[in-house]
Amino acid sequence: MIDLLKADVRLSDKADEWGHYGYVRIRNGKTEFRKRSLPVTARAKQILTTWMTKSKVDRVFTREDGVNPVSPYTLIQQQVSMRQLLNLPWDACVHSARHTALTNLGLTGVDPFTLPRAAGHASISTTRKYVHPTPRAQTHSRRRCKASNATAVRPVASSGSACRHSLPLWLEWCNEVLRTSGPLPKNFGTFGGP
Repeated sequence: MIDLLKADVRLSDKADEWGHYGYVRIRNGKTEFRKRSLPVTARAKQILTTWMTKSKVDRVFTREDGVNPVSPYTLIQQQVSMRQLLNLPWDACVHSARHTALTNLGLTGVDPFTLPRAAGHASISTTRKYVHPTPRAQTHSRRRCKASNATAVRPVASSGSACRHSLPLWLEWCNEVLRTSGPLPKNFGTFGGP
């Protein structure tokens, strides 16, 4: 992100129906999933506009001269100074923002197939390491599962294995968990199981 190009930032004057003011295209990454577009919030638009106005080159983020690229270590150094100034724990870091953002997305109800895509992960198992559901969210998920079990209709058998197996297996699993468990185990995630 520190090497973001102006050509990869698309901003609009007006927010769309979701409150986004455009998007940032991420071109590079270790996997195909890292290459994605991220929505721009009102605050992100302000920040990007400020940096792009200062920059005299194709890059968004430059040093004070508006030409030379920002060092990848600049953000880390600033984070260390800020952590000390605010008296935060030694392990508070910029990367924690990814954990917070993905946890908050999960708590708002974003489905487990969208979360990895938003994070640029190739696998949901990677995303699970970033999402930390609260006890309240776990209880809420359990109640929703129970309510879903009460109202669910089994799909008609078809030749499509996803249609024939996914929902019934999920409902059976939920039913078994609800029937046999007391409090949910600590490692119970929002993705359907331990």
